[in-house]
Amino acid sequence: MQTIYSDIRKSGISLIGGLPWGTYICQLYQTEHDLFDILIPYFKAGLENNEFCLWMVSGPLNVEAARKAMRKAVPHFQKYVRKKQIEISSGSLWDADDGNPGKAVISRLDQPISAGFDGLRFAANVLSETGAGITLPWWGKAGTFDKHNIIGVFAYPRDKFNAIGLMEVVKNHRYVLVRNTDNWEVIESTEARIAKDALKRSEEKLHSLFSNMLEGFAYHKVILDGEERPCDYVFLEANASFEKFIGLKRKTIIGRKATAVLPGIEKDPTDWIGRFGEVAITGQPAQFEGHSQALQKWYSVTAFSPHKGYFAVTFTDISERKHAEAELRVSRKFLEIANRHNNLSVLLREFISEMRGLTGCAAIGIRLLDEDGNIPYRAYDGFSRQFYESENPLSIRTDTCMCINVIKGFCDPERPFYTKGGSFYTNESKRFLAAVTEEERNKTRNACIRMGYQSVSLIPIRAGTQIIGLVHLADPQKNMVPLETVELLEHAASALGMGALRALVEEELRSQREWFHVTLTSIGDAVIATDASGRITFMNPAAANLTGWTQAEALGQPIGRVFQIINELTREAGEDIVERALKEGSIVSLTNNTVLITREGREIPIENSAALIKDSEHSVSGVVLVFHDSTEKRRAQQMLQRSHNEMEIRVEERTRELEEAYDNLVKETNERKLVEAQLRQARKMEALGTLTGGIAHDFNNILAAIIGFTEMVVEDLPQEGHEAGRLKNVLKAAMRGRDLIRQMLTFSRKTEIEKKPLKLSSIMRETLKLLRASIPTTIRIKERIREESDLILADPTQIQQVLMNLSTNAAYAMRDKGGMLSIELSACRLTEGEIPDAVPGSYMRLVVRDTGVGIQPDAIDKIFDPFFTTKQREEGTGLGLSVVHGIVHQCKGYIAVESKPGEGTTFSIYFPRIQEESGENTLPEEAVPGGRERILFVDDEEMIVEMGQGLLEKVGYEVVATSSSIEALSLVRDDPSRFDLVITDQTMPDITGISLAQEILVMRPDIPIILCTGHSESISSERVKNIGIREFLMKPLTKRELIGAIVRVLKANPEA
Repeated sequence: MQTIYSDIRKSGISLIGGLPWGTYICQLYQTEHDLFDILIPYFKAGLENNEFCLWMVSGPLNVEAARKAMRKAVPHFQKYVRKKQIEISSGSLWDADDGNPGKAVISRLDQPISAGFDGLRFAANVLSETGAGITLPWWGKAGTFDKHNIIGVFAYPRDKFNAIGLMEVVKNHRYVLVRNTDNWEVIESTEARIAKDALKRSEEKLHSLFSNMLEGFAYHKVILDGEERPCDYVFLEANASFEKFIGLKRKTIIGRKATAVLPGIEKDPTDWIGRFGEVAITGQPAQFEGHSQALQKWYSVTAFSPHKGYFAVTFTDISERKHAEAELRVSRKFLEIANRHNNLSVLLREFISEMRGLTGCAAIGIRLLDEDGNIPYRAYDGFSRQFYESENPLSIRTDTCMCINVIKGFCDPERPFYTKGGSFYTNESKRFLAAVTEEERNKTRNACIRMGYQSVSLIPIRAGTQIIGLVHLADPQKNMVPLETVELLEHAASALGMGALRALVEEELRSQREWFHVTLTSIGDAVIATDASGRITFMNPAAANLTGWTQAEALGQPIGRVFQIINELTREAGEDIVERALKEGSIVSLTNNTVLITREGREIPIENSAALIKDSEHSVSGVVLVFHDSTEKRRAQQMLQRSHNEMEIRVEERTRELEEAYDNLVKETNERKLVEAQLRQARKMEALGTLTGGIAHDFNNILAAIIGFTEMVVEDLPQEGHEAGRLKNVLKAAMRGRDLIRQMLTFSRKTEIEKKPLKLSSIMRETLKLLRASIPTTIRIKERIREESDLILADPTQIQQVLMNLSTNAAYAMRDKGGMLSIELSACRLTEGEIPDAVPGSYMRLVVRDTGVGIQPDAIDKIFDPFFTTKQREEGTGLGLSVVHGIVHQCKGYIAVESKPGEGTTFSIYFPRIQEESGENTLPEEAVPGGRERILFVDDEEMIVEMGQGLLEKVGYEVVATSSSIEALSLVRDDPSRFDLVITDQTMPDITGISLAQEILVMRPDIPIILCTGHSESISSERVKNIGIREFLMKPLTKRELIGAIVRVLKANPEA
């Protein structure tokens, strides 16, 4: 391997061999033949090495003789002349006043590199014809040779030197060539011998290093165009790891240009040539990650330049890491979409939109398998109407095509065009047809190929182990669905399968609930359902009309209170039909003499029956009671009795009708069992939110004790000991538990989202990370976020929604041609009238600007109207800007829009700035202040009482603690001025925290009160402040948080 630090060049002088750049040697000559003997092979090697050759002829030579000798020795010499690779001139043209030809060389230092040559090779007669003295060229002393790619020969006439002069020449040159009789000899300076040995050792070490290093390594020479800009580079050397990572053999690339080895590299978005060229020209190293389109791989690259015009790189293949990162991003994105929607149509449309943005494919459709074996498109975009109508009615039972194969799982991953995940893909449909047999071609419809689609992919949608549909991607261009993209979309299809299955179940449940609701409210029979204990859980309108109870009044009542019956003949109370049904375990009915006593006291003869309600595990969960008014029936029976003989036929017909009605009633009763099961499941889901709130309260109280006692123990231990460290880990775990509970409360809607002070710049940066992954690479994102006092009062999720909505709208406006998305944040002051209706003052201005199609003047006044949109029906709902406007209004902000059709749109949003809390309300990290004030601490949990008293007394407060709210009220009532502060829990027996606070404030209105709670839906910060309570804190609290609240309250109440 060449050493990249010396770049050895062939000298053409057999006695010397290779020379590194920066070498200057001396030739002592006597005749013209002596000069030809050394300089002709010297310059021939330079021409062959792609070096610019400069021969300054003087002394015994003339220009014509030198040219003639070169033409004779160098084949195709005129070719080099035409390339302007060699210049032979008279030395007298270049001599300086001091006899040195330095100016001629110095003026040409950078020209060879700029012209595409490797460097400069020159020869010159140093001494003037007068032979005045021995002078070392000044550029050698100044280090000029070391800074540029130069090799030089200085020719001195031999008869000008004595012994002392010869010693001086040897000292100042690495090599001196001198003829001894008929042979040339080389004299090396001590410096040259040392450098040569060091170079050899260095080369051996470097060769071993580069041959065995795990990273890929390659050495190159950059090529410049006519404007001295990098346009290509040549491979000079590479190690074994290069072959492994690139996949190309070294012997096939050494000496070749990058554009020949890697076609299309000059258009690669990573700009390999530009980046490497800048390193080679400026000498500044670079580190970056880039994707090679030609190799379809990602690399982590370090580039540096050992010499101007050259560069070396070390690199590793990071494709697997990048692919894993992409898989994770795609999975998260599509799982988020799947979890966000219960409406199947909305879910599928958003999946198609995201997949289109990810792949760029012209057409995408989603097929779902139904119960009849059909796989219609449930959503599609980009396919023609003709294609949709011809291909939509496919069935796995009657049709044969690739879609059917994928859904049936008939995809062999060992064959081309199939993946391990069961997907089919081709990036050139003709190549696919050529690869399959005639029989296979005849078995498929090949509709996509007939429509001119070159790139096609069919990806199965799985729900668990079951395939429930597929994603169909197609594009008329080649190479739109590479294997890497298909494998990414397989993860997306899995998320889609879960989301689609859930949405289908939700649709079915909604349909069933609606059907049962309509059925039960419209039938003429009265229906009452109870739980296993006989309490009413449901009553339809017919039952309400008969009993005189409304459904709201009846729910939860014992069945015997609402459904009061007696025997019409004996006037005794009727038997409990629910109890009888539970006992007998079958359908039961009462005698025909049963009378219902309504709420108003009316008596209505009824017929009824009852049956058990069982859950999915066949356990009895209640009883359903069905009855109706039999007054008319009785009247008919009486008439039939009086006219028995002539009406016998009618009676028989009526009897048959009643039997049929009874059969129908039994059938409906069985159906109602299923209704009750569904209703019970709905109530369980409704109870889940309440359960979450109850768990939160108890768990927060437990965490409060853990955090408080642990903090006190930690303070008593040596901070550098293992025990303190372990207990601090306990504190971290407890704080994570606190955060988890707060997340659960938000999820179950038990905690309202509240506006709070937040740094707008932080939210923007988090959102920009998400935004980059969701916007096409044809759109560049430019951010300008000024770090100032950018606190505003808002909900972070809503602010993120504002930025995402505006940015995705901007990306949509630039979808065809790409462009620039600019996002800026800065502070400003609004003056009177600057923004209509705006209050003058200090604001944070968020600007979202695009270079898209702009907004038409007649539409700009309507863009914030709900459901107004210029998008196609499948592309948007018209709610995005309406939501943005609503959020900004809630934040007491303002929004302005400027747009020019064809030039772009700018949205400017102004959020009122708020001041940061002063330092006096912030406790220093190293210490927690205490005090001497008297505090009443109230909590019904004994552990919390013990913890709170110990914690506060430890920092100096005088604390009276009790677990009884009644005792606490008595303590204040006995001496209202006894305490400087009251800290009370909210949820307590006897008297709640709010009630206790109100009682105390009546006795002493100025006393500061802090209210704490593990969780309560009945109170809010606003309500607490209206009552007069100074602070409202959510348990669990750290010591710092509790003391901080005490300090704030007491400072705000100086009389305390």
